[in-house]
Amino acid sequence: MPEKQALHKPGKDIQYGEYDNIHIQTGTGMAAKLHPYGAWTSPISGRQVAGGSIRLGAPVIGNTGDGAPGIFWIESRPDEGGRCAIVTRSQSGKLIDLLDQGYSARSNVHEYGGGALFAGRGGDVFFINAADQEIFRITENGPEQFSNAPDIRFADGDHDPGRDFVYAVGERHTGDHDPAPENFIVRVGQSGANPVCRGKDFYAAPRICPDGYWLAWLQWDLPHMPWEAAELYVAPLDGDGVPGASARVAGGIGQAAFQPEWGPDGQLYYVMEQGNWSDLFVHNPVTKEGRRITDLEGELLRPLWGLGTRSYTLLSDGQVAAVVVREGEHELVQIDPANDTVRVVPQPHRQLHDPLAAPDGCSIVAIAFDDHVAPAIVGITMDGVSTLVHRPGGIPLEPGDISVGKTRIFSGDGREVYGVYYPPRNSRYVGPDGDKTPVILSAHGGPTGGADRGLKLKIQYWTSRGFAYLDVDYRGSTGYGRDYRTALDGQWGVADAEDVLMVAAQLVDTGLCDPKGLFISGGSAGGFTVLMALVSGQTFRAGCVSYGVADLSRLLATTHKFEAGYLYGLTGTSPANLEPQFTDRSPLHQAARITSPVLFLQGLDDKVVPPEQSRMMAEVLRDKGVVAKLIEFPGEGHGFRGADTIVQALLAEYEFYAVCLGIDMGDDD
Repeated sequence: MPEKQALHKPGKDIQYGEYDNIHIQTGTGMAAKLHPYGAWTSPISGRQVAGGSIRLGAPVIGNTGDGAPGIFWIESRPDEGGRCAIVTRSQSGKLIDLLDQGYSARSNVHEYGGGALFAGRGGDVFFINAADQEIFRITENGPEQFSNAPDIRFADGDHDPGRDFVYAVGERHTGDHDPAPENFIVRVGQSGANPVCRGKDFYAAPRICPDGYWLAWLQWDLPHMPWEAAELYVAPLDGDGVPGASARVAGGIGQAAFQPEWGPDGQLYYVMEQGNWSDLFVHNPVTKEGRRITDLEGELLRPLWGLGTRSYTLLSDGQVAAVVVREGEHELVQIDPANDTVRVVPQPHRQLHDPLAAPDGCSIVAIAFDDHVAPAIVGITMDGVSTLVHRPGGIPLEPGDISVGKTRIFSGDGREVYGVYYPPRNSRYVGPDGDKTPVILSAHGGPTGGADRGLKLKIQYWTSRGFAYLDVDYRGSTGYGRDYRTALDGQWGVADAEDVLMVAAQLVDTGLCDPKGLFISGGSAGGFTVLMALVSGQTFRAGCVSYGVADLSRLLATTHKFEAGYLYGLTGTSPANLEPQFTDRSPLHQAARITSPVLFLQGLDDKVVPPEQSRMMAEVLRDKGVVAKLIEFPGEGHGFRGADTIVQALLAEYEFYAVCLGIDMGDDD
């Protein structure tokens, strides 16, 4: 067992008195105007939020065509209807869009997708095309179709340059609404798409050894999710690339494996959760010997909602660069497997996602989030020097208008609940003396998600209008250890609702918010938490639910395969024993206890939480005399991608809150 490494821990608490309702005005040279909270005119409009909300994803290293490796990444662009473009930066620094409007890089495997852009050791770059879910190779002449399997969705691939095969996750559907598609590892080449590992409910992360002799992958079965039970397997490949007898390396129920990566020496690295934390391990497939490298008291495992997610990368000098999450905060570390030591790398960014070895082999590329600028692709050396690769969005805010989120811990009833608090911030305005701020509590999805750190334009939309914003990491959230995540098991709809209610009560008790101006908002599983919090009391003035769960029984009957067993663990039930939990925990059956107005926002193409959930809930509330407004968006699924939808949703939510508060809305377009 390696010696425990002591890492820097972020501050556990921020005193309530640090945030008050007086805001220092900077940069305008003018006296701040006295104006009611929530009605401030903001320098950022809904249209600017939509246009600036470009999502970055899946950075990979591949051949750029000019003789040297370069960086490729995905940009999801709301102004193009949510189309996922692929961008690269040449050695000369030129940014190149590689896909025309006819292509979009997005996978639909598991409905959540991920793993839509990948590259092999030979440097060829591939992507999954959204329209047909086929694999395409990027060439100097444009995209070239690599697969031809109309009945299979692909994702999360790896390229074997010697045989010119792609090994990928495959998902075969028999129709548009197949409730139980077959999942497998598929080998794709000139001979077609042939499943080579099958029989389990789910697969992820097929990865080829540098010598082409070994294949590693993750697999798991219902009713478990990958972060609960994923197992790591390896198998030798014959000359035709067909796997032989497989062997289990690690993982399983209660100790899930994550992110297998082959080192240049043929050693297999992976993350595994043991006890409360997850650490880095290494395995030799020839000798079958392995060991644990780190003892971080932090999280390297990530919930595999999207395939292809990474938390570490192998560098050319044998070192490992990893992003550890503890108490919701990110920390870059350098791991030396030769002597099992860990060194913290001081670096300037608030969050780092999907690190990978840069073209030079000894630094990393990652998606960086910061408090005052938009997310970016950056390069970071192991000395902590950060270099901008590309930042696709600007920030239409001056420093004096940006609200910086601070991590908070709320204690009570023998438990701790985490959150990120953003005070109101606008250099042109100050609230009237004695007035307290309205606050929006946000419940993230998952429910194994987590509150992001760093600047998000949607949050600034609210804080610049005079709202405070609190992103709550209720029990069940990732980033605080397995014990905190599994504290929601069997208690979904109870523990999460208790947590947001406790946080709301403490905000009121300490004078940080207007008790008549408490709002709660959430999407997907977070929408369910919103409704259950409204069921549990009269704390909130109103709630906003985006594609949220209202009826557990109907959700179980209509949900997709990936989450088909998730409800059992979250509610402590089994297929033979669903009651009374499903009735007690379904907002639809508890609607008589909701008295607060509710706004429902719903995509009509949502296959994760179908529109019927929002429609039924709104109708029941209206029948009981409760204000319930439903807005549906054609062409949108589980999560809004189009710019017009983002704008309409923001304006509708703002108008809803303004009516509840009896204030005029600040200017917007």
